Amino acid sequence: MLDLKDEILSRLTPYDIYGDNLLKSTKGFKMHCPFHSEKTASFHIYVDSLSFHCFGCHKGGSAFEYVMQKEKVEFKEALRLLADKAGITLSEGGKKDRYARLYAAGLEAQKFYSEALVSDTQVNDYLKGRGLTDKSIIKFHLGSTPVKSLLPHLKEKGFTEEEILAAGLAHKKDGRLMDFFYKRVMFPIITGRRVVGFSGRALNGIEPKYLNTPATPVFKKGELLYWYNSYAVKEKGFCLLVEGNLDVIMCHQHGFTNTCASLGSNLSDEQVIRIGKDTDTVILAFDGDEAGVMASGRAAKLLFEMRMKGSVVVMPGGEDPASFLLKGGNMQELIDQSLPFPVYLAKHFPSMRRMISTELLNRGRHEISEFLAYIGTPHETDSFREFSARLLIENSLKEVTSVTSKDGMEIKRFGGYLLLFSKGKFLYWEKIKEKADCKAQAENMLSLILGIRSKGVKNRKR
Repeated sequence: MLDLKDEILSRLTPYDIYGDNLLKSTKGFKMHCPFHSEKTASFHIYVDSLSFHCFGCHKGGSAFEYVMQKEKVEFKEALRLLADKAGITLSEGGKKDRYARLYAAGLEAQKFYSEALVSDTQVNDYLKGRGLTDKSIIKFHLGSTPVKSLLPHLKEKGFTEEEILAAGLAHKKDGRLMDFFYKRVMFPIITGRRVVGFSGRALNGIEPKYLNTPATPVFKKGELLYWYNSYAVKEKGFCLLVEGNLDVIMCHQHGFTNTCASLGSNLSDEQVIRIGKDTDTVILAFDGDEAGVMASGRAAKLLFEMRMKGSVVVMPGGEDPASFLLKGGNMQELIDQSLPFPVYLAKHFPSMRRMISTELLNRGRHEISEFLAYIGTPHETDSFREFSARLLIENSLKEVTSVTSKDGMEIKRFGGYLLLFSKGKFLYWEKIKEKADCKAQAENMLSLILGIRSKGVKNRKR
């Protein structure tokens, strides 16, 4: 069994520790020393141990000592920093967290499935036929379920039946422990370099077509996103959300590294909150078939109601992003032509128009203008125009002194008019009568509206 330091290093590459600016050398890699100025790279990194030595300033040591010197931290903090990169969460005292064995089982299963893919002609042909490159197959750690069972392999690695079950890699049938996945292409679900679960796609008409790891202490489908890249989302300013794993991989191949997928057809509040930590804008690019339109509607409604900005890509001819890109389609062009959430919903789900109008009344004028420019009816245009006029009145008369007020109602004078407000919101106006006592007219006006309101309350109580 590896000790903690060895396990951390086993999951890291020289690039993870020393950065991307590495040059190949006879013994591994080299780079310009971060500890002294030099013109020729004399800082060497050894692949087997991930240790370093600079032949210029003569500093050297383990990867942990490199982090300690570069970040100016103690060993405990260097251990934590590299553990984070390796996807190992440490509790207080530098110990691994309580789910470490589940993560380790997931990682071992991922390696098992990846090795099986090397000789699996059918799955390789399928992946190549869907346009995936060798680089993507390796980058996304794709695999396949071989004829032989995963269970003996895990047991040989020291995992108990209880740990294998808890990791969602097996289930019991008629009292026997059996592989949870079989006859499938395997897509590992990785968060922070930890393998938390899998999504398996059947090739031979087996149902369901997609099968996810069952709920475990580390795999909660509604909280996870497939291949979510926080850095890419922040850099590009939006998240491109698709339906399928293959859609994600093909989008990444074409430069859209801010692409991810929900693990299922329904987007959850938790997933939206996770994306919202990095951006307030989501572009949906779901499948173009009827099921995809319905899924887009559900996701767009949730995003719209949760005050996220964004739009929906309309895929042509029932295509999905993966098939569209495979045929040479221009995804950026579709993104540029995508429909804002309220526009898409109003167009494809007319019954939502009232909800959309109500929501937009509480939004900024930009969103209202965007909606009207695309699809607004004359009635909606009039409603929003009236709303804008009300906002102008409310804002322009905030500092005007009340003529009279009572029970949250107040009347203000503006030119030749008396304007009625309820808790700061404009209701209606009345022209000041010729030769009338302005204050008396205002008080009569207020008494009338309060009387009507009082009767309404009594009637509702009955």
